[in-house]
Amino acid sequence: MRALLHQHEGAESGWSAWSLEYLGFSTWAPSREGVLQKTPGKLGEYLQWLAGHRPVIDQAYSSDVVIIIEEVRGDEPLFCDDLSAATPEEISYCIELLQYTRKDLLGTVQALPDGAIDWISPNRVFPHWVWWRTIRLILKHIALTELGNYLPWVTRPIITPEYPTDVGWCRQLHMSRRETVRCLEELKSSDDRTRLVKGDEEWSLRKVLRRLVWHERVHWKSIKRIAREYASLGSGS
Repeated sequence: MRALLHQHEGAESGWSAWSLEYLGFSTWAPSREGVLQKTPGKLGEYLQWLAGHRPVIDQAYSSDVVIIIEEVRGDEPLFCDDLSAATPEEISYCIELLQYTRKDLLGTVQALPDGAIDWISPNRVFPHWVWWRTIRLILKHIALTELGNYLPWVTRPIITPEYPTDVGWCRQLHMSRRETVRCLEELKSSDDRTRLVKGDEEWSLRKVLRRLVWHERVHWKSIKRIAREYASLGSGS
């Protein structure tokens, strides 16, 4: 696997590894050594997930070898790969993967009992800035992040990320994703498919594509962990 390493700074210190081949794949660990040890196994999990939705043509990767292509450091840096223009095919593939992540997310959440949606695990430790501490709030966070954080770096969504308080999580997710897909479809025909932004944070369209897929997958896995813990406690109390 050809890996891109990111050493995080600030509130989310640690190391993450991204893949050049598999859009949205990433894993995190507190140390550089730790993330390199985790990466092959986590890539195997990613390929199993992908194979559940579409044929995976190339699963021939070594379980022991991770080739480090680049290392970056900072809060929101870019990899060299992020500096290239996204192709229309890459944008279409991102939309396809987002269909898979949304199908998995809704399939998990819609099967949960009502009590699980607003349950706060007593065993989870949250950073002070994390407000998404229940499944309901995680779902809102997913919707808000697409429209309020990722897309504004590369385009201007028509609808704002501020939803009325009477809109439920399912409607929030639907509104956000509909607008996300509309924006991505428009970007496919844009003359500028790099959309480079540099400053305190560095962004580009290719970075947004990988982050969109990664974000929903990572929170879907978190929701599954919460649901398993809730079920193990019976009533969740």
